[in-house]
Amino acid sequence: MSTYRHDYKAFGALVLNAPWMEADMRARAERVKALAEAIAPYDPTDRDGEHYRDFFEADSGTHGGIHHDRTYGRVSNTHPAARYIEFGTAESVDDKGRKHGATPRHRTLGKALDAAG
Repeated sequence: MSTYRHDYKAFGALVLNAPWMEADMRARAERVKALAEAIAPYDPTDRDGEHYRDFFEADSGTHGGIHHDRTYGRVSNTHPAARYIEFGTAESVDDKGRKHGATPRHRTLGKALDAAG
């Protein structure tokens, strides 16, 4: 009869924080980024030339997660209006009683993540 004793430290070093795992997480993040760029709202007539789809970034690293014990892949968007584009806004009324329409919730990153599986 034999007994298995899991070596958590070795497992963390050889699997969870291994270079091959980080490369895999980076590849997954790049796939999500490409999907997000493809489905991001885009207005070719926008005069300032700053398009939401041009602000996506993908990165990866080690020692992520809640316990800092695993690799991670991350996709983010640094556009100044990213929060409003992703989550939308409520309809508002200004001080003169004029209604301003709501920005719809696009959920670009969430859709890209769902599609990448």
